Amino acid sequence: MSSGRHRGPHPAEVREVRRTDLGAVARTFGAAFAEDPVWRWLISGDRRTSTRIGGALAGVAEMYRRHGTCWMTPDERAVAVWAPPGRDRVGLRQFLPAAPRFLRAMGPTGISRLGAMTELEREHPRQPCWYLAAVGTDPAHRGKGLGAALLTPALARADRAGVGAYLEATREENLPFYERFGFRLTSTFDLARGSGPRLWLMWREPQPPTAEPRASVAP
Repeated sequence: MSSGRHRGPHPAEVREVRRTDLGAVARTFGAAFAEDPVWRWLISGDRRTSTRIGGALAGVAEMYRRHGTCWMTPDERAVAVWAPPGRDRVGLRQFLPAAPRFLRAMGPTGISRLGAMTELEREHPRQPCWYLAAVGTDPAHRGKGLGAALLTPALARADRAGVGAYLEATREENLPFYERFGFRLTSTFDLARGSGPRLWLMWREPQPPTAEPRASVAP
């Protein structure tokens, strides 16, 4: 899932998310997704909604972090959670370490609606691809190219390997941003058979290398 508009030049580098970064990940995602229609539907509104959204997304980052494909900017203002090919579906072994953080943040309403997210997971492409599970930028730092920098490491690897990339956009107005990177809308998906919000499913074919500057990944 993705939230927020991102424009501007690419920063020089991003780095992998470490376990000690998960608090910062929660704060950044909480700010980035505070008004996101999908996450506000999943986590029923109260005055702690943004905090709980951030906690749930930090749980998602914890699930995928072991693959070495969760990246953040050095200033901790933007985060992306990617899954490499064949790792987009979360198994029990992957879920258990993150379960306390994730379930505590989701609350009873969110837990009751997880079945809708399972239905969405069935829409994932069958062929191997890079999956963008979440990307978000602190609203105060949008327009600086931070989100773009977090897309480039995975997309560069996808292109080198000749595989595609896939994402689910949570806002229709974000589609042009992803289209700049070669993503194309393939279909839409309405959660809970139409009683929940809509997502826009996007696919990107592998592309030949270009001269466009790429963000580097710090060790």
